[in-house]
Amino acid sequence: MNQHLFKVTSKHFPKWFFFHWIAEHMPSFQATAASKATTMGHIQRHHLTQAMTFVGPPAVMKAADEIIGPLFDRQIANDLESRTLAATRDLLLPKLMSGEIRVRDAEKLVEAVA
Repeated sequence: MNQHLFKVTSKHFPKWFFFHWIAEHMPSFQATAASKATTMGHIQRHHLTQAMTFVGPPAVMKAADEIIGPLFDRQIANDLESRTLAATRDLLLPKLMSGEIRVRDAEKLVEAVA
């Protein structure tokens, strides 16, 4: 990562579309950054605008969004929930293993947070 950060978003395309657009072009972006003679190569805005993709007709994009959109949103929600569960585990497990708290106490803590 370097100091050039870009928020890639769109008013015209769903987030799953530009997420996968970025994923498709990421190897090219990484190669561009690696080919620079400096310690840390930079991806510039024009690298993003030069990265092309095919876009289906509006009816196809709408139909795809109706199917893919909810799945993509569910994936994001699942990822966030997984992080929350991992953080909860990492917080409670050492305390449970050391005897600092008991299972009943941990259940109360989790219920209070939820």
